[in-house]
Amino acid sequence: MTMGKRIKECRASLGLTQPQLAEKLELSVDMVKQMEIDRKKPSLETLIKLTNIFSVSADYLLGTNNIESLEIRQWHVFQELANKYKIDLTDPKQIDALGELIRIVSQIKEDSLN
Repeated sequence: MTMGKRIKECRASLGLTQPQLAEKLELSVDMVKQMEIDRKKPSLETLIKLTNIFSVSADYLLGTNNIESLEIRQWHVFQELANKYKIDLTDPKQIDALGELIRIVSQIKEDSLN
């Protein structure tokens, strides 16, 4: 998936319109439209704002992985498990399965602390 498609998907998942996202980014609506159709790329400053608004990693928006967001500690665990069990981090089904496993383990740990 292209960066533009990921931006559009994230925007839509939050229920934001292009004008609303443009306002949050302090950009023109046309710039948001151009980014979503991959005619223009966001500046580094805009990329950082996008990651904060969408709560996703820059890697996800750039398309270098399919993992939307994980805490740094979880990311390291995620990578270790993926390497150990030869999980393909470009396969969304395998990522979802590993993510679900991490969520279950995290919930069990949280429940045991309460």
